[in-house]
Amino acid sequence: MIFEDEKLLTAHEAATFSTTELGVPLKASTLGKLRCVGGGPKFFAIGRRRLYLPTDVRAWVAGKATRRASTSDPGIPLISNIEPAAVKPSSSDAWANLGKRGGRSV
Repeated sequence: MIFEDEKLLTAHEAATFSTTELGVPLKASTLGKLRCVGGGPKFFAIGRRRLYLPTDVRAWVAGKATRRASTSDPGIPLISNIEPAAVKPSSSDAWANLGKRGGRSV
């Protein structure tokens, strides 16, 4: 096979793989949304089909997992070479515009 001797999975198969093999509930519709907005596992676009490698799904799940002491703890990624994404406020961000009206401070 072309792709590292692994079977390519459809979104439904990748969601089932995540749920049954990895113990992380996931729906195919969630993968579809993440393909549009970003933040999901890597995928291949072959014609109209979007396909996933099981190793990419596994790596994505592992990258999302953090170990926490409490709900307020930001957590430590279980994979040490993954850094948390920096959040940049946009002009439409409610926190960035807090207290501003028409360019003046309130």
